[in-house]
Amino acid sequence: MSIRQKRLVDVLGRRFAAAVVAIAVGMAALLTGPTAAHAADKNPYSASGLCGAGYYVLDVNPQDGDYYIYVLYNRSTGKNCVVTLKQNHLGVKTPVDARVKVQGGSWVVDRGSYSYYAGPVYVSAADKCIQWGGYAYYYPSGGFDPYWIGYESFPEFCG
Repeated sequence: MSIRQKRLVDVLGRRFAAAVVAIAVGMAALLTGPTAAHAADKNPYSASGLCGAGYYVLDVNPQDGDYYIYVLYNRSTGKNCVVTLKQNHLGVKTPVDARVKVQGGSWVVDRGSYSYYAGPVYVSAADKCIQWGGYAYYYPSGGFDPYWIGYESFPEFCG
């Protein structure tokens, strides 16, 4: 093999190694799931902080930027946790709700007038599917009356 061929192999080898590292970092980010706080989260509280140690975010449902509903899971306890974090009217008590249930069961709901969040609410769901969601009062501009908006998932996160 010529010196030129050896250099080419060396350069290609380093590029291949760099590509493998980049792919590994990307896969690690995908496997760890969403971050503990949504990128646009204005609320000083975090879902992970409210649910407690060992909980990691499975999903977040942003409702038009007015509030975010988080579902988290703790592998060691087999419990899911749901928190609804307000993004508007922070520090002012407005109606908000967080809910979760094991598929086929009853909703566990925290609903009230809160300044920052509803929840956390928990269910033991090891080897079961859950449904999760939340609601909050939406305050449209233009003097229109506020109304409830929300989200409830289909059964998911089974296992």
